[in-house]
Amino acid sequence: MSWMNVLYIVVAVVWIAAGLNKTIQKKEPKLATILLYSGIALAVGGAANLIVNSFALLVIIFGVINLTALFMFILKMRN
Repeated sequence: MSWMNVLYIVVAVVWIAAGLNKTIQKKEPKLATILLYSGIALAVGGAANLIVNSFALLVIIFGVINLTALFMFILKMRN
């Protein structure tokens, strides 16, 4: 179970880095904002789940990932 939390934290760091990327911020500012805030939420959730080790928190983390994918899909559909 802890390897999944470490994986979430690694994915969160990638999302935060993508959200802070200047090229993405210039071309897609809404997408960069979604990636940044979702990455922060994912990192906090993964770190908290390392400590608490709760299945409910794991479901919430999956929700963050799915909502991020949904928002990114919606933004791409508008363009």
